[in-house]
Amino acid sequence: DVSLKKDPAGQLVACITDNGRGFAPANESTDGHYGLQIMQKRALEIGGELQIQSKEQQGTMVDLKFAI
Repeated sequence: DVSLKKDPAGQLVACITDNGRGFAPANESTDGHYGLQIMQKRALEIGGELQIQSKEQQGTMVDLKFAI
């Protein structure tokens, strides 16, 4: 699912969720994949905040908040 909304603080919030296999975020960079770090860097470049919640076999939620 993908949603886009404005929060009470006036920030834009983009949320992407799935109910897939998920992953352990703390271990993501240990196998040569750096996607989460790149996403964090891009969020910071636009003055935003990226939050990622994931559990193995339960899915993932990625929230990006930034001022508009």
